[in-house]
Amino acid sequence: MGVRFPSGAQVNKNRETLSIVVRRPTESLQLQIIIDGVTTSCTNNYNCVMKKFLLFLPVLLIVVFLLRPTTKVAEVVVKPSPTPYAFSENKLWSLIQNWRKSQGLSPYIKDQRLCAIAKDRVTNDPPLDDHAGLYRKYSNYPYVIQENLAEYQNEQQMFNEWITSPFGHRETLEKPYSYSCIVCIPVKNTDRTYCSQIFSNF
Repeated sequence: MGVRFPSGAQVNKNRETLSIVVRRPTESLQLQIIIDGVTTSCTNNYNCVMKKFLLFLPVLLIVVFLLRPTTKVAEVVVKPSPTPYAFSENKLWSLIQNWRKSQGLSPYIKDQRLCAIAKDRVTNDPPLDDHAGLYRKYSNYPYVIQENLAEYQNEQQMFNEWITSPFGHRETLEKPYSYSCIVCIPVKNTDRTYCSQIFSNF
């Protein structure tokens, strides 16, 4: 009956000693086990085989354990989702008010009637419709009203667009309107915000 050792184990045997050297890429471990009576006479072949088997079994188990494949646990790094930017109507309003002061213009007075119009525009009309919805629905409004529209990621971007735009946004901000209001809503499935600013005199 033959005994097989796992690959990677070197076995040296003599009459009374069994030496096993186990090597791995990062370590080398040598076991030396003294076995008495391995070569003594046996009354029959069966007893002899069983005796050797029982003596070598613990050694085999140790070798198998040392040569077992190591399992690396994959490290999974879960990054938190970025927090959506909280666009602030008040911050945009302050940027415009401060700019008006820097230009020698009076700051606006916020008027809730204009807030209602701005809210209707960003909520119920197609975005960036070139003011078509405003003129269609409020053509009979008793006062002259005007509007700035924009869609950007933050307040500074929107403010910069309005004061540098070649399409009349800055001119609207420079007109002698006394009353105004800004209403903004987030644009679905994007990181952008859509705003309407309405101007008028009462």
